[in-house]
Amino acid sequence: YGTVTGVQTCALPISGSGLGMAVLVPMRRGAPVVLPSEGGHADLAPGSPLEQEILQVLAGRLPHVSWESVLSGPGLVNLYGALCAVWGAPAENLTPEEISRRGMLVEDPVCHQVLELFFEIVRDAWKERHTEALAR
Repeated sequence: YGTVTGVQTCALPISGSGLGMAVLVPMRRGAPVVLPSEGGHADLAPGSPLEQEILQVLAGRLPHVSWESVLSGPGLVNLYGALCAVWGAPAENLTPEEISRRGMLVEDPVCHQVLELFFEIVRDAWKERHTEALAR
């Protein structure tokens, strides 16, 4: 705590069992203020043709496709299943940890691509939220 200098208002997407989003607002004196939001429940906005295909698959499987539908532990499983469907690959019953491990070790091309997609979508979600946070 204390005075924050050189920090601008910024967005904070945090992924785990769900997708938390918040805005960090520096104060002239004292600790910054964190403004929580339900931004993870906003509609997923695909940023590429592949993400559009993923969205179409997920729209057929889920009642609502939000950022949280793909940017969370369960979301990683959703991304994996949708990418398997798009690529015509058999889907295994994998946990988020197994998808991450296989993807990081490049043992499985689908899992590797799922991690690439996950971080591309994280970047897009952060840009969207950051743009909202900086509105004046």
